[in-house]
Amino acid sequence: MLALKEKLSLIDPNQIITENPWILWPKEPCPELLKSLEYLGQLEPILIFQEQEKIFLIHGYKRTLALKNLKKNILALKIEKKSPKKLGFIYYSLNSLPYPSKWALVKAFRFFSKFKLSSQELAILGIHPKDLQLKLLNNWIKLPKKWDNLLQLEHLDLEIGGLVKNFSLNEQDALFLLFKDLKWSKSNQKKVLQWLNEISLKTQKQLNSLLEEMNIFTVLNSNLSPQDKIKKILNLVWKYRYPLLSQTHSKILNHLKNLQAGTGWTIDHPFQLENSNLIFKGKFSNPKDLSQAIEELKLIAKQNPWANWESFLDI
Repeated sequence: MLALKEKLSLIDPNQIITENPWILWPKEPCPELLKSLEYLGQLEPILIFQEQEKIFLIHGYKRTLALKNLKKNILALKIEKKSPKKLGFIYYSLNSLPYPSKWALVKAFRFFSKFKLSSQELAILGIHPKDLQLKLLNNWIKLPKKWDNLLQLEHLDLEIGGLVKNFSLNEQDALFLLFKDLKWSKSNQKKVLQWLNEISLKTQKQLNSLLEEMNIFTVLNSNLSPQDKIKKILNLVWKYRYPLLSQTHSKILNHLKNLQAGTGWTIDHPFQLENSNLIFKGKFSNPKDLSQAIEELKLIAKQNPWANWESFLDI
């Protein structure tokens, strides 16, 4: 206990170097922390090491900045200098509970990937050497650091890094605009990236030019809602990827639109070319409307919606 006391000291926080690579998740102190430190004082020491005349922070980033703002000395526990990798693991172990988000794990892995990691060290990060997660992390850190922000905002999933890295850096910059302000579902992320990659390989065109041709940037700069933008972009890319299928889809939609014209019915097709199922929808508020709808349905049936159905598939 005496040895521990000897390592504790009050320090001017301005003397502490806080911007260190092993500080994996630096964040500004929140107002609540400032109020707590002002009212209750510092309840636990920060962790530091000293090298010659310089003092380096290991753990306690927000408290250090907060007490610097409050112009108060800080209680610090000094330990022996360790390797940057070990300092990173000390910081990680003291700050990773509850289990870190995908964004936080990526930020940590960007630091730890500079070193050779043993299976024991990977286990501290919650990673098994044969886990898919290790492959996903290795794929993701090949992207520029700005992509980490999209992971933090949950605009992209960790799994998508493997698809994005297939594109050149210039193409990645164009792709970044697709996801910067839009929160895509995981399935839609996969679809649009796979389709764009296939289109690029097929046409041998740069992605930037393709996005211009498809009017994607026009959609991004429009006043549509975020979800409508995603829907519109997916539709444009799908049409470009599957032009013949798109033509078939348009034929079927026009056919159904003509059938339902002037009636209270809407007719949908699940657009599975292997079947010709149609979905009839109607909303009626009284017996009179229902009787009329039944007569309209009879007229639709007389036209035989499935007559010459094979012609729609002749593309």
